[in-house]
Amino acid sequence: IRTLRLIFSGHVYSRRTQYVLQLALGAQDFEANMVSPVYDAWVAFNHLRDLRVRVGQFFVPFDRARTNAEWGLNMVDRPLLIGEATLDRDVGVELSSDDLGGLGWLAYRLGVFGGEGKNRLASEAGFLYVARLQVNPLGAFDDSVEGDQERLPRPRLAVGIAGAYNQNAQRQRSTQ
Repeated sequence: IRTLRLIFSGHVYSRRTQYVLQLALGAQDFEANMVSPVYDAWVAFNHLRDLRVRVGQFFVPFDRARTNAEWGLNMVDRPLLIGEATLDRDVGVELSSDDLGGLGWLAYRLGVFGGEGKNRLASEAGFLYVARLQVNPLGAFDDSVEGDQERLPRPRLAVGIAGAYNQNAQRQRSTQ
């Protein structure tokens, strides 16, 4: 079995405090020297419209092709190019909003991560800084899925720009 995931998710105390624990149990889910099956382990605090705080290990919010949910992909797996041209999971903190200012068309993500990738700690301090801005000129929509799986009657469009800087990365390809 190439990919096998076990996912626990829900909320604590209120629907605005969410958690996710995703374990990877498939043979090809593991990198060399990786011993932990933890892929995602995070808690998010969604108490303010303009400021969501997420802490833990999760996809670095750099691009849409990588941050789409596994259940929302059009194909069984992500294209191989995604593994070369993106940032993977890492441990850190993210500040974000999917509806900045209540405008319905502006979103942002800011993050500070360890910079070494999932289930890794660096011997020397270094950080991965990420910023992403997204404009949805035709209005807000659920961008955690690829394509239009619900066949909505109106078109959707997202235009984004992102940047990342990995300070003192110990691994040659950082989070990959």
